[in-house]
Amino acid sequence: MQKTKLKPFIKWVGGKTQLLPFLDIVIPSKFNTYYEPFLGGGSFFLHLQPNKAILNDINSDLILAWRNLIQHSQKIIKILNELNEQLKKNGESFYWKIRDEYNQSVANIRKTALFVFLNKTCFNGIYRVNRKNEFNVPFNKKINLSLSSLIDVENIKKIILYFKKHSNIEFFCDDYQTIIDRAQKDDFLFVDPPYDSDKNSFDAYTITPFGKEGQRRLFETLQKAHNRGVKWILTNHDTPYINELYSEFYLNRISVSRFINSNASKRKNNNYETIITNYPITTNQLLELNYLSFKKELRTTTYNLNSYVDWNKINTFLTTYNVEIKELNTLFSSSLTEFKSKIDYLFKNKTTECFCILPFLIAKKHSQQEQLIFLNKENQEIKIDFTCLTSIFNFVEESGLLQNIFLNPMLNNIESLLLGVKIGLNPNMNKNKTGKMMMFIIAEILKKNNIEFKTEVTLKEIFSNAELKETKKIDFVFKIQKTIFLLECSFFNVAGSKINSELSRFVDLNKTIKQFKDKEFIYIIDGIGLKSISDPLRTALENIEHCYNIQRFENFIKFKKNNL
Repeated sequence: MQKTKLKPFIKWVGGKTQLLPFLDIVIPSKFNTYYEPFLGGGSFFLHLQPNKAILNDINSDLILAWRNLIQHSQKIIKILNELNEQLKKNGESFYWKIRDEYNQSVANIRKTALFVFLNKTCFNGIYRVNRKNEFNVPFNKKINLSLSSLIDVENIKKIILYFKKHSNIEFFCDDYQTIIDRAQKDDFLFVDPPYDSDKNSFDAYTITPFGKEGQRRLFETLQKAHNRGVKWILTNHDTPYINELYSEFYLNRISVSRFINSNASKRKNNNYETIITNYPITTNQLLELNYLSFKKELRTTTYNLNSYVDWNKINTFLTTYNVEIKELNTLFSSSLTEFKSKIDYLFKNKTTECFCILPFLIAKKHSQQEQLIFLNKENQEIKIDFTCLTSIFNFVEESGLLQNIFLNPMLNNIESLLLGVKIGLNPNMNKNKTGKMMMFIIAEILKKNNIEFKTEVTLKEIFSNAELKETKKIDFVFKIQKTIFLLECSFFNVAGSKINSELSRFVDLNKTIKQFKDKEFIYIIDGIGLKSISDPLRTALENIEHCYNIQRFENFIKFKKNNL
């Protein structure tokens, strides 16, 4: 029977929504009671929807909110609606007033409404307290919110219905150790503690920070649970400390974020999480984790900011046609009569070459040797003759250049217009350039690691005495120690049948190269076009030992260099 989709009713730092597909793979097939000692927003619990559960969090207001929303949702929704109207009316000052009220209020239904309101109107949905145990997160500056932005009423109804059908769900506000110690053989623990960090980052979501000591105490508690036969999953940041602490168990590194803060000082080591189980994962489960993680890591683009415009090419164009541009600048006029006089003078007394750059002003790539053909008002094909004044005038008039540029009082410089047009004409999104940028990235990774390489090497050059069906050139060839690596790379912005044929072809090429001693094949494939591809990508990952995306290839090269 298909489960009803349930979502957290609050935002909570460290929510597991991104990890749900990965957690689904490693959940025990059978268990008795479900335990969650760090409940938070409860995304995994709501996703799993167990028949029997012990749910805990040290944050008393959070547990109060869970209980009250199940029992008094209508009253809370009514209060939230009133708070939202007051926020629209009074603005930011109302937020500070409600924050003060919340910090002074007792545990009741209104406090839960205030808790939810502050969660949705504070900065980033963070719950943080100061040394006085007062909530101190600032306003998020959003005033005109709908009620649905504060609370999803239909979702709350579904959550309540689930709890009505499952009476064996209990809430606690206790120390995590007390809750974990209750779990017995064949019970299942999902443990999502405050994150460990390589840096001195803040983790005090209650008055007492968790810290390294908390991580150590949790580990010892989970060791005891393991010895009792309890099954558990732990999630945390992928840090050396956590990996060393749980090294005797089963660790799987998962990518959870592709984007980093453009401000280097605000970057955190949170691109990976570790899913740790105290029970073994099957080969099929590992393959599925690898497949999902691979797709999670796929890049949207191969471009860095200096890749979009070929400034040298544009500046060369402007320099080459500097004289012609100055001549066209003399055509700016305040009337049609003045323009006709100026173009007549320019045509008769100067070279006509300046007129050959007019097509660029309508974003038409054009060479002097190429005939420019367009349809006139009578739908007839007309060839532009830039040695004929009438032809030139008709082109300027019918293209709109006359009215919108040469008679436009706001404009007076053709060079600026050409600069903008040439930037727009830059072929930054064509397939060939995307492929070139992919090769540029690979080359930079190899250079950064001081690995010499050749590009566009034919298979005949590599396997001089072998008879091969494949005759193509290999993108990169390089050597690490005694192994020669043959590397091919592809980047797909969009899905399509070409992806399937490329994956199949490189699986076959890998089989061919594996026949030769001291030679290995690497296939780097990336791009969001792979998101909708399933079986062919699985086949490639399972059959090509060195099938990587850009991120994994960089890690592979670092590993190889560090182990020389």
